[in-house]
Parts: sequence; C-alpha cells; structure tokens
Amino acid sequence: MEQEKLSFTIDEIAKVAIERDATDIHITAGAPPTVRVDGKIVYLADYPVMYPKDTQKFIYSIMNEKQKRAFEEKNEVDFSIGIKGLGRFRVNVYRQRGSVAAALRRIPYEIKPMEELGLIPSVKELCRKSMGLVLVTGPTGSGKTTTLASMIDY
Repeated sequence: MEQEKLSFTIDEIAKVAIERDATDIHITAGAPPTVRVDGKIVYLADYPVMYPKDTQKFIYSIMNEKQKRAFEEKNEVDFSIGIKGLGRFRVNVYRQRGSVAAALRRIPYEIKPMEELGLIPSVKELCRKSMGLVLVTGPTGSGKTTTLASMIDY
C-alpha cells in the first residue's frame, strides 16, 4: 500500500480543534489526527490515517533544532507553540510503540477571573499571602493550570 502524502498542517488541525472546542490534539501513528472534546477522543475522519514517517514529519515541522536534539536524546520533549490567529499550545512529544507521537494541549489567551472559575473566597486570601506553599493538584484536564493562571493574575 502506497503511503499518502500529508496534505494538512498544524494550523489546519489547530483550527479544527478550536472550532470543535477541543482541549487537546493527539498525533499518533495508525490513526488520523484526533482531538479531545468533552473528555472523549474524536477521530478527525476527514484526514488520513498517519503512518510513522508521517507523524515524525508532521511533528518535526513544529519543532526547532534544539527541541529535535532534546527529543532524539531523551525520547521526550516539552515546549509550547503559538499559532498565529488561533492560540497557544503546550506540546509533549514522545515515542509510542517506536513511533514519534505528540499531545498538544490548548492554552487560552485570556485568563479567567477566579469568580468565573467558581473558586471559593479563601483562595483570594491565599493569593494575598507573602509566604507559604500552595499545592494545586488533580488529574489531567481538571483545571490546575487554569486555576494557577487565575491566581497569579489576581
């Protein structure tokens, strides 16, 4: 079976993800690009299944030389990218079953105020403290980064 040439870019996939209000984009060999919507994985059926060479080419296209070297040394690298007019994404590149794969988490431009997040008033009191340790914990996608951004912005 002949390998299809990739006819899409990260910008296009990011646009689709944002239109669907996805929190994540997943790029893995053996599947078309996928997005996470309301906690569920959704295959982007309008796009072809990606082969290992496709995922490497696609993912390497968003990495600079330093990031590529770090990935090749450690088989994992984290960084962020900005896509003009669309937003920022936190990127984790890793190896899955010997192939290059990536998970991109959407980072909103605007920081939501604590009231909009439904944080209790004592959180504001914590933000006013000049010393101490605050731990924000929870599973992936539970809002840790969003909460911390709101606290810092306060």
